[in-house]
Amino acid sequence: MNSYFRIDVNLLAALMLAVILFIAYGRLDRRDRLNRAFLVTSLIVILQLVVEALTCLLNGMPGDWVRPVALFLHVVLFIAAPGLTYSWYRLSRHVGGSFQPLPKPMSLLMLLPFCVSVVFSVLSSWNGLYFDIDSMNVYVRGPWFGLSAAMTYFYLIATLGKIVIDRKRYMKEDLVLMTTATVMPMVGGVLQSLFYGILLMWSSVAFSLLVVFIFLEQRFIRVDRLTGARTRDSFEYHVKRRLKHPASFGLVYLDLDSLKAINDRYGHDEGDCALRAVADAVKSVIGKDDYVVRLGGNEFVAFVDNVDREALARTVERAKDVIDAYNAAAGKPYRIAVSVGYDVRSDRYSEIEDFIRHVDHLMYRDKQNRHASADSGATR
Repeated sequence: MNSYFRIDVNLLAALMLAVILFIAYGRLDRRDRLNRAFLVTSLIVILQLVVEALTCLLNGMPGDWVRPVALFLHVVLFIAAPGLTYSWYRLSRHVGGSFQPLPKPMSLLMLLPFCVSVVFSVLSSWNGLYFDIDSMNVYVRGPWFGLSAAMTYFYLIATLGKIVIDRKRYMKEDLVLMTTATVMPMVGGVLQSLFYGILLMWSSVAFSLLVVFIFLEQRFIRVDRLTGARTRDSFEYHVKRRLKHPASFGLVYLDLDSLKAINDRYGHDEGDCALRAVADAVKSVIGKDDYVVRLGGNEFVAFVDNVDREALARTVERAKDVIDAYNAAAGKPYRIAVSVGYDVRSDRYSEIEDFIRHVDHLMYRDKQNRHASADSGATR
């Protein structure tokens, strides 16, 4: 009966996570990398909670078959722990902002602790470095158990460090959620390491995934599913906070011309493709601390931080060059064109709404000038 009391937290956590997984599978966009990773990780953690519960039930059970089964299950547990924290570290590099892959040597170096843990976990079946199952089929920690814990916490500490470095890229609520989701397994793992017999590591991971699900739900609201740009609500929230800082920033207002004509003539799939192309073009030329917002329909705004008007103009020209390159390479039966207005905020615009209206007016002026030029060329 004592064994059942030990595993009740695991069983409850597994049940809770299974319910969340069921809800998330129907609500989250499974084409998104983060969402897919969350679904796969949740499934793995459910299996690990069950595996850990089984090891507790097998602990001390008589029978010749118990030891090999217990050894196998513990190998799985010891491999999975650093594997999942390594995956969480990689995901944290995506969540904080524009993903910048590590140089290959650094990437291999970061993978090394996990590879070492895999080797030692498998070898522990024979030499008992991390763990052993004694003659009474009782689990005992090996002399190198601390190394296994260190491999796992290494990635969690690296993740926490990455979150701290990227803290300015997060909304306040998202920063709290991501930090909590990283710290909870660390606390649970430390307590389980210090107090032998209690099961907190995997159950704390399960509760962390609940926090991550909240993050993904909020991200779903704040990110436009079609283009990957931010939504209007998140833009207004961020910019109003940004007004508290004295450094200059610029806004680029873009309007995709002839979207209705593309939709009517070539279908809405092609219209969606054109919208994604514009968003991707702007994303490719702005900095890692900048972002693109889809205001709705065919209108986008790019926020460019710490910039003067000359630099902002160069950014706009690079975006137009990317769109021209797309038109040349895509082989579409239509050309993507945008009308653009841009400026750097000054003290003249104390309210962000006034500044947005100003940049919007510049965009419409550009649209009128381009149409006037086209009409003039057509009459010659």
